[in-house]
Amino acid sequence: MNLPTEIQKANILSAAFLRMGNERGTDWTEGDGRMLFDVVNLIQSLLERCVDAALRSSVMELSVCVRNLFELTVISDYLSRSSANRIRFEGECALDTLEVMDSLRRIDERDPNNEANLIVQAKQRELEDKIAFLGLTGKRPRDTRLIARDIGREDDFSEIYKVYSKMSHPSAWAILGGRDVSTEWESLSLYLMLRANGYAAECFQHLFLTISTPT
Repeated sequence: MNLPTEIQKANILSAAFLRMGNERGTDWTEGDGRMLFDVVNLIQSLLERCVDAALRSSVMELSVCVRNLFELTVISDYLSRSSANRIRFEGECALDTLEVMDSLRRIDERDPNNEANLIVQAKQRELEDKIAFLGLTGKRPRDTRLIARDIGREDDFSEIYKVYSKMSHPSAWAILGGRDVSTEWESLSLYLMLRANGYAAECFQHLFLTISTPT
């Protein structure tokens, strides 16, 4: 095992998944296919960021990306279990997006020179309609810990997520990477890339079940 090999693995993982999806005639443009395509794009982006951070031995940045990939293993597992889960998750993504847009709108409105953005307003109405259609009006999006609870992975999620959160915090490396402790940055980067590839592979395994199972 070495860092260049793990980087090479990261560069081919997501392409292999999309190829499998195409071989099964997956429609990536709408419905489940579109949502899964968006998840795959996110995994690809995180793997690219992992590679970049690993090459620079930027362990804090790498830890954040690995933590996000671990979080996606839970989400991918949840999505793979039923079409109802995928519908619920799509609605919660809409809730999340609307929540962010509402917060930004309130911030903008504090500016006396602010002008209404008709495009943004139209997007907000579209999200509100989707949320109403799915019966989620007035609900709040669940965080990943609650999704993990739904599929019996809450303890696992809380413990591992906490570790990567600590590793991504500057104060940890002020101690671990300080004068009194010798830190092998390249070895640690290799370890994190191994975890990143493992989590990405787990995500793709769950998503592969989704595209292989009729909804």
